[in-house]
Amino acid sequence: NREIPPLRYEVVRQLQRDFPELHFVLNGGLANREQALAEWQGHAVSPPAPQLAGVMIGREAWHRPQVLRELSEAMWPHLPLADDDQVIADMHAYCVREVARGVPLRNMVLPLLGFANGLRGARRWRQLLSDAGELSANDPDLLWRAWEAVEPGQRSPGVGSSERPHSPATSQAARAGHPQTP
Repeated sequence: NREIPPLRYEVVRQLQRDFPELHFVLNGGLANREQALAEWQGHAVSPPAPQLAGVMIGREAWHRPQVLRELSEAMWPHLPLADDDQVIADMHAYCVREVARGVPLRNMVLPLLGFANGLRGARRWRQLLSDAGELSANDPDLLWRAWEAVEPGQRSPGVGSSERPHSPATSQAARAGHPQTP
């Protein structure tokens, strides 16, 4: 459905020109940081068009979530971003909370399948997070086991610890409602 119906960026641009008081967001077909920024800022067309209220990143963010980090760094370079290890730590904490509420782990890890794309160990990451047997245990520590398959030297830097902030041993305490300690 990427071509039918055809993406008509020029219609969005014309609407933005005709109704500058309204907010228009371009949705569809944006595949990388440069294209998304150019379309958002109006530099992708000649003559340059008014800046849009936003652009939506769909399939690319699903397959390569790092594009969101790249966009954040370009748009807000002064804001610190969590490193990959911290993202996994935060997702793990989220999974612990949600599993305790009865949400299947599968629902939370499916969107993470592309998180390690391009890194050594990404295949194993995807295998573990999509394995029916592993998921049936509904154990949030699966996220850590999968992350350990990804080679540490390739992970994205940012603010946060390069060491694992929480261990599986502390997950049991978190599930029981006790605070975790780093």
